[in-house]
Amino acid sequence: MRIGPYEILGELGRGGFATVYRARRDGDAREVALKVLRTGEGGPGPDEVRRFRREIEATRALDHPGIVMVLEVSPEGEHPSWVALELIEGESLAARIAREPLPWRGAVGIARDVADAVAHAHARGVLHRDLKPGNILLDREGGPHVVDFGLAKLSAHGSKLTKTGQALGTPAYMSPEQARGEISSLTPATDVWSLGCVLYEMLGGRRAFEGETDAAVVGKVLLAEPPRLRALRPDVPPGAERIVRATMGKRPSDRYGDASAIREDLDRILRGERPRARLPGAWRWRAAAAGLAVAAAATVAAVARPEPETPAVPAPAPAAPSEAEALAVQARALRGVDPRRAEALLRRALDMEPARDDWRLERGLMLWAIGEGAEARRLWSEIRPGGPEATAGQLYRGLEAFFRLEEGRFRCDEAEPDLRVLEAVPGREGRLARAALALMGERWAEAREALAGQAGWEAALLRGGVEDTDPAGDRGAAVREYGGALREGIVFAWAHYNRGILKAAQGDFAGAIEEFDRALEVDPRLARAYSDRGLARAARGDLVEAIEDFARALDVNPRDAGAYSNRGLARKAQGDVAGAIEDYSSALKLNPRLAEAYSNRGLARAAQGDLAGAIEDYGRALEVNPRDAKAYSGRGIARGLQGDLAGAIEDHGRALAANPLDAAAYYNRGCARVAQGDGAEGIEDLAKALEVAPPGWAHRKRVEESLARARAALAGQGTDR
Repeated sequence: MRIGPYEILGELGRGGFATVYRARRDGDAREVALKVLRTGEGGPGPDEVRRFRREIEATRALDHPGIVMVLEVSPEGEHPSWVALELIEGESLAARIAREPLPWRGAVGIARDVADAVAHAHARGVLHRDLKPGNILLDREGGPHVVDFGLAKLSAHGSKLTKTGQALGTPAYMSPEQARGEISSLTPATDVWSLGCVLYEMLGGRRAFEGETDAAVVGKVLLAEPPRLRALRPDVPPGAERIVRATMGKRPSDRYGDASAIREDLDRILRGERPRARLPGAWRWRAAAAGLAVAAAATVAAVARPEPETPAVPAPAPAAPSEAEALAVQARALRGVDPRRAEALLRRALDMEPARDDWRLERGLMLWAIGEGAEARRLWSEIRPGGPEATAGQLYRGLEAFFRLEEGRFRCDEAEPDLRVLEAVPGREGRLARAALALMGERWAEAREALAGQAGWEAALLRGGVEDTDPAGDRGAAVREYGGALREGIVFAWAHYNRGILKAAQGDFAGAIEEFDRALEVDPRLARAYSDRGLARAARGDLVEAIEDFARALDVNPRDAGAYSNRGLARKAQGDVAGAIEDYSSALKLNPRLAEAYSNRGLARAAQGDLAGAIEDYGRALEVNPRDAKAYSGRGIARGLQGDLAGAIEDHGRALAANPLDAAAYYNRGCARVAQGDGAEGIEDLAKALEVAPPGWAHRKRVEESLARARAALAGQGTDR
C-alpha cells in the first residue's frame, strides 16, 4: 500500500478522523509516522479538516527536541490529506502510567522535559490546549515528546473551530476556564493546569479529577480540590506536591504564569532544592468554587450536549492585572522566602483594593509568620462573616493563639472561643479545630484521630504539637512534621524555633542552632530564639557567642529573667564570677522565684569565698523548690567549709532523698562523715558513690583515693586500739 511517495509498513494507531501509519519514503531509509485523513463514509468534516491543518501549522512553527517534528506535508493545495512526522519508537505516557507506577524522580524528570517543550511553544505564541498522557510519547530512552497540536491556538489568528461557551479538550485535563468554554481568552495558564494534571497522574497513579461521566469530571474540575498527592503516595517529596498544587489554582492568576516557571521549579526539585512556587491555598480553592458554582451546571450541560454551531463571536482580550493584583502576585512568590517583604507588598495591595478578603487572609498569615500575631488576628476579624474566607479566618485566629509562645503553647484560653465555634463545623476546619481542642486538653489519642488523613500545613503543625507534648510522643516525628509544615506553607519563625528546641533535646546542637538562625531571619525580635541559641552554643563550648546571644535576647526583651540567668552561667564558665553574680541578681529582681538563679548565685558566691551569702542563696532556692537537690548539695558543701559538719551531712542526705543516684552527694557526705570521725559510714558513702557513678565520671579517681585513705585510717585506728 502506498500513499503519495510513502510505502506503508503498518498501522500505528487510529484517532477520531485520521489513521497513523509506519511508513518509508521512496529513496529514504528513515521510517516516519504518516498521519492520514480518512476519506469516504465516516471521514472528516470541515472542522476536522481545519483541525488537521491547525496541527500542521502549529507544529511547523516549533523546533524543539521534545516536540514531534513535521517532516513533510501533502501538496494538495489548501487542505492537506497527510503529514509525515518524526517517528518516536516507544510508547505513550498513558501506556507507561497504566503499566506500573513511575518513580517520583522519573516522573518529575519527564514533567520537566515536557514543561521545557511547552515553554518553547508558549514563547512562540502557541498554546497546546490538549496536554494529556496520551499526547506525550516516550522514546526508547524514556524521553518525552509532545504530539497532537490539533487543538492548538496560534496567537497570529483566532480559532474558527470553537466558540465561547463550548468546552474544548479532554475533561480530566481541562482547565476550569476551558471547562467553562472561555476558549477565546485562554492563556498559557491553561497548559500549566493540564501539565499539572499530567504530573499529578504520574506521581499519584490516578487522575486528579475522576468521575463516571464527562459531566461529573467537569463538575469536579470546576468545584473540587484533588486528593493530596502525599496521602496517595507518601514518598513523593513535599516540594513536588507543592509544584502540582501551584499549577491547579482555579483562577489562571493563581497558577504559574507559563511552563518555563514550572520547568525551573522542577529543576530545583531534581537538584534537591526548595521550589519557589506560591500556593493558591485552601481559601483560594473555596473562593474559586463559590464563584464557579453558578457556571458549573451550564458547563456540564455544554459538555454533555454541545450547542449547534454558530458563528464565533470574538471575546474581548482579558484585562491586564491591576497594580494591586501584580503586588499580590509578588507577595505570594516571596512569602516562603522573605515573609516580611511579602507582607509589606500585600499590605500595599490591600490599601488599593480593601474589599479583597482573600488577600486579608493571606496577609494575616504573613504577619503571623513574622511574629505580628495581634495584627494578624485583627485582620482576620475584619473578614466579612459568611464569606468564603470567614471560616478559615476563624480557624487561624484560634491557631495563632493556640501556638503563641509567650502564653505557653497549647494552653491559651484566647484560642478556645474561636475553636469552639468551629468544633461542630463539618469538613476540614472542624476536624482541625477538634484536634487543637483535644491537644489543649492533653487528649493526645483524640487529637491524632481527628488529624488522621488530614493534609496541609495546618494539620502538620498540629501533628507536630501532638508528638512534641505527648510524654509518649515521637520527638523525631515532631521535627519532621514541623519541617513538613514549613516546606508546604509559610515560613513560621516559631515553627523553626520549636524544631530547634526538639533538636537540642536530642543532642543535635548544630541542628538546633541552624533552626534558631532561620527563626531569627524571619523574626529578629524572637527573644527566646536568641536565648536558646545561646544555650545551644554554650553546650558546644562557644561561650563568647553564647554571651552575645543572651545580650541580644535582653536587647529585645530587657525583662527576660531567663536570659540574665543563662548569661550568668556562661560568664561563670568563662571565669567571670563577678559578672555572673551581677546577672543572677538581675534575673532575681525580675523573678524572685527563679530557684535556679539562687542556686547558681550561691555557687558563684561560694567560689568568691562568701560562704554566708552562698548559704543564704541556697536557702532561698529551697524555699521556692524544697526538692532542689542541687541547692541541698551546694549548701551542704558551704556548711562543711564553714565547719558545720552536722549541717553538711544533713543537707547531703536531703539531696540524696531527692536524687538517690547523686554520686557527688554520696562523696560529699562520705567526706563529711570521715571528717566528723564516723569512718565506717563515711567509707560506706564513698563506696556507694563509686557504685552509682556514671561511666567515665570525672571524679572517680579522687573518690577512689579518698576511699583508700579512709580505709587506711580506719584500719590504723583498729591497730591503735
